[in-house]
Amino acid sequence: MGAVFRPRTYLEIGTRFGYSMVAIARGAPGLELIVSCDLQTYEYPHSLPSQQVAERNLRASGYSGEARFIADESRRLAQQLAGNRFDLILVDGDHTYEGCRSDILMCYPLLAPGGVIMVGDLDAPAVFSAVVDCMKELNVAASDRCFVPTKHGLYLVRRPGV
Repeated sequence: MGAVFRPRTYLEIGTRFGYSMVAIARGAPGLELIVSCDLQTYEYPHSLPSQQVAERNLRASGYSGEARFIADESRRLAQQLAGNRFDLILVDGDHTYEGCRSDILMCYPLLAPGGVIMVGDLDAPAVFSAVVDCMKELNVAASDRCFVPTKHGLYLVRRPGV
């Protein structure tokens, strides 16, 4: 998706070990800023927190731009990121209805005009329901959203603009 959208700024909610982030960074050579948010600190076989592993993976991929790793609940990100706009956002964190809905509604205003939110794991019923309800609540036109048939389902939402 990095190669398709060519973002300069990227926000990821639910990073774990950073594999999606690395894929985006490799496909987007103009990427200048990555912000990662993950509340979980999964233990890696080397007893490192997942965010440390994610940062190591990102740097090993050759990414040399700015990267911020935030260990906090995603619902608090809007306040921490006030004034930032992102070209590409991945929502793949809390898979409860309330958590996913909150993430989408919090992320949409952080999108730059023409930016895209990707919501992963649509095969989870709570995630699917949250996406459907958010599209209605945000009044997103059918022409600005689409389903991508991946292994677990991916939903793309574009913010109108440039």
